[in-house]
Amino acid sequence: MPRKIFLSFLGISNYDSVCYGRPSDVPSTIVPTRFIQEAIIRTYCSDFTEKDKVLVFTTKAALKNWEDGEHYNRKKDCQEFHEGLKTRLEKLDLLCSAQNIMVADGRTKEEIWQIFEVVYDIFEQHDEVYFDITHGFRSLPMLNLVLINYAKLLKNIKVKGIYYGAYEGKKIVDGIEVAPIWELTDFAKLQDWTNNASTFLKTGNASALVQQIDDYQYKSIRDNLESFSEFILGNRGINIYNGQVMIGLREALTQNIEPSDPAFKALQLILNKIRSEFDEYQSNSAINGFLAIRWCIHNGLIQQATTLLEEFITTFVLEELGHIKYLQDYKVRVTVSSALSINADKFDYGPKKDDELELHQELVKQVTEYPHRKLLSVLVTKLKQSLRNDINHGGFREKPRSFKEMSASIRKRYNEMAALVRKIRNIDLPKLQN
Repeated sequence: MPRKIFLSFLGISNYDSVCYGRPSDVPSTIVPTRFIQEAIIRTYCSDFTEKDKVLVFTTKAALKNWEDGEHYNRKKDCQEFHEGLKTRLEKLDLLCSAQNIMVADGRTKEEIWQIFEVVYDIFEQHDEVYFDITHGFRSLPMLNLVLINYAKLLKNIKVKGIYYGAYEGKKIVDGIEVAPIWELTDFAKLQDWTNNASTFLKTGNASALVQQIDDYQYKSIRDNLESFSEFILGNRGINIYNGQVMIGLREALTQNIEPSDPAFKALQLILNKIRSEFDEYQSNSAINGFLAIRWCIHNGLIQQATTLLEEFITTFVLEELGHIKYLQDYKVRVTVSSALSINADKFDYGPKKDDELELHQELVKQVTEYPHRKLLSVLVTKLKQSLRNDINHGGFREKPRSFKEMSASIRKRYNEMAALVRKIRNIDLPKLQN
């Protein structure tokens, strides 16, 4: 089991005692305290074991609230003895240790960086972290959010809770003064959604997003996202042609998220952004291939885009000629692809049986007579010469192209095919900027 760790910054104010509680807590059962840390630990960290830790960061000025001592009461104009947070935590009889760690005041950029390093160095791989962000210098909440993301990446921490004790929001409930504990963990989750969705939209890799969606039990979204990502990264042209996963994903993403949860309301906008990428997919169409190619180019997947473009030009022609039943027939696809560039009188059919030879001769005849053959032939030739051969041989050529050159080339080839689709089928495929 991973280690649990509670982190908090102790402030310097002379805190008044109040009952910190959740909306579901019965006021009469809440133990009043001067310290939000005590209330959060009592409520959310009662299951901490010997290997877990409670860590409170203190400046020199905040030590007065860590240790027992005299405090000036302005209302009574006198000194009063108060137990420090250290004593209060000891009385909780925690199984884990509770200690303070000295940090700088955080009043300069250099001191903020020092605090960042001190807190980061405390984390161990896969820690489960509970943050209290109630007190401390005004820059610390922002520091915590940045630190969380940083540690998630480098130390694989998992944020289990983010809390704020809203003393200023206290109310009288059943005759008892109660200040709410706000649980802000959903903001960390939303940050994960944002990062993972961005990764998917920029790279085509949905693994992190799929893993997070699993927490919310959106099975249809999760499964279809994972499948689409695999189709793209693995060049599964027939699955892209089929379109069912993309249509299913679009339908699943169209469903409304539970409106009572603020985090889900914000999440809906992210899901809408993802859904817009799948608006144009249809059932069993070569157009799906060109949409996927555009996606690949947007995401820098030049190799996938090149392979898919060559294959979907062949698929497009098979559709045009009414031969979709041969979409997965390798020999037919080779014949159709070759016939785009080789004239019928020079076509080499190789050894074939009579009935097979008759089919391929008819295919070559139909491709040769196809009115847009010449334009497609020019496009296929450019694609092979400028990209396909270079990519398939890993750049082991006399003049291998750079990634930028290949990226510009595939964008140009896609735009040429998009123009042909508009001309042939009057379907508008948006152009890509070169």
